[in-house]
Amino acid sequence: MNKTQILLGVGAVLVLGALFVFTNPSAGVEQSTRTNREVATACDREMAQGFHIHSTLEIVVNGEEIVVPANIGVRATCMTALHTHTPDGLIHVESPEKRDFTLADFFVVWGQPFSENEILGYKADATHQIKVTVSGEVVDTFENTILRDGEKIAISYEPRTEPSSTSGIKGTVMLGPTCPVMRDPPDPACADKPYKTTLVLTTPDGARVLKTFSSDEKGVFSLQVQPGDYAIRSAAAANILPYCASTGSIKVRAGIYTTANVSCDTGIR
Repeated sequence: MNKTQILLGVGAVLVLGALFVFTNPSAGVEQSTRTNREVATACDREMAQGFHIHSTLEIVVNGEEIVVPANIGVRATCMTALHTHTPDGLIHVESPEKRDFTLADFFVVWGQPFSENEILGYKADATHQIKVTVSGEVVDTFENTILRDGEKIAISYEPRTEPSSTSGIKGTVMLGPTCPVMRDPPDPACADKPYKTTLVLTTPDGARVLKTFSSDEKGVFSLQVQPGDYAIRSAAAANILPYCASTGSIKVRAGIYTTANVSCDTGIR
């Protein structure tokens, strides 16, 4: 290889590297040891562009929309990574690092309370509930809901509805292992697979069966239940494989379908 070829090769690498950084703003930005909360609340003089997205927040209390103020996180000499500029609920995320910031981070910047039990001083009780939707779908992540680009998050404080008609459990049943040995690199053909089977809903300790139901060909299931704590396992005895079970206790809240995935052990080792 002559000198001209070497120089051309180096030049090509530099150009490709520059294009990668240009098209990937967070490329080359090392993640610090700071927590998400520390990154979210740090007030910087110059706005970072390593990670830049926008989410929209809507808050409704007893049918009345609450204005999310302009200039949350904006101060005279600096600005936090999570902030607003206008009173329309548009949250700007402009961070030096790509992080999964949450509603909790934003409300800390705002200086207002928010959890599954309280929103802006309004507390959930026997007659009122707090509900969160992301792009129209009810979620049970509350303050742990991640801010994602282009998504609309709506928080409502509203009268409780009849739990029997709106609460339940949904999820997917997966079967594995499907190959006799672990493979490195992993073989896609050996990945866990959706599983159609009959399951039972039980008390958290598994002692009492409350309902029998089935997953479909895609392993998907959905059942309506009242708020409470539950577990899911195979309808068949524990010594019959594949044996399926949920992990830990499943907590169902009023007005929400809780996601609980179920794993089925084939016994293959």
